Amino acid sequence: MFIVSFPILTLLVPIILLIWYIFFREKIGVIYPNFLIWKYLKTPKRIWVLWFLRSIWVASLVFIIAGLSIAQTKISQVKIPQDIMIVFDISLSMLAEDISPSRIEVARNIVQNFISSRKEDRIGLIIFAWKPFISIPFSSDYRGISSIVSGLSPYLIRQDLPGLSGTNIGDALLLANMAYSGSQSASKSIVLLTDGRANIGIDPTISAKESAEQGIQIYSIWVGSIKGWDLFYTDSNGQKNYFYDASGNILQSDLDEPMMKNISQITQGKYFQWDNRIELEKVFSDIEKTIPNVTENKVENKIIDMTPVLIVLCIIFLIIERLYLKYVMKKYWLI
Repeated sequence: MFIVSFPILTLLVPIILLIWYIFFREKIGVIYPNFLIWKYLKTPKRIWVLWFLRSIWVASLVFIIAGLSIAQTKISQVKIPQDIMIVFDISLSMLAEDISPSRIEVARNIVQNFISSRKEDRIGLIIFAWKPFISIPFSSDYRGISSIVSGLSPYLIRQDLPGLSGTNIGDALLLANMAYSGSQSASKSIVLLTDGRANIGIDPTISAKESAEQGIQIYSIWVGSIKGWDLFYTDSNGQKNYFYDASGNILQSDLDEPMMKNISQITQGKYFQWDNRIELEKVFSDIEKTIPNVTENKVENKIIDMTPVLIVLCIIFLIIERLYLKYVMKKYWLI
């Protein structure tokens, strides 16, 4: 769209050309003996070409004075950043090697890849075993977040002490809900990774109902083998260390699938289960597609000053008009 700072000045174009035509136009200087010859003599076509060239450079000059510019409006869709809280289980059973090299190592690597794929979102991190902790508030420092995730380990909490081991999924989800307090994110999501069933704390379904009230979707991922394998890990001496229950029996992978599905359905999220690295990579790929990408229209207004273009145009057509005028005057004896 064209914008003129002083529109009234554009009236100068026809005024200047009219005055020029009346008082300063090129006149035929040949005297014809017969009035009829003069009356029916046609003006050479090249005269109109001359006036066309003259009109262009006069108009260019006037529009330079009037301040001609072009307004461009560009409408594009931009992604609105959203908040995603990763709730990561670091209970001792995450050391189990039913998935090589271990549950927690594979989970760390895949979560890091997931973080690197979220270019504009804010990521938070909560770790939990018997008790949940906010490890990272919502942040866009992806390098820092990835560095912290790479160091996640069950040994961050003294789970060998009484009362510090367990899988407190319910309280971890409640803490994630609290982290969203005051958040203006267009979309809120919790990505829960755990390898066991909730055995301490509040019922996870209660936490999920609170999440649903806040508009938070829960994407729950169960980490581990569903084949009921014995759980063990290999220590620094190469010895296998098995996990035992209170009765002294070797613990096996235990999936509370109904609970995991329920907390996702309550929040209109999605439940995923995997027992190998390849499937986990597909899970996070699905999550990236499932988490809604909220966009909005961004309107950009750009003003382009046409003065430099008009100056060049004016000079070029002025030179052409002067040269053409000289040619016409010589050819038709116009003096």
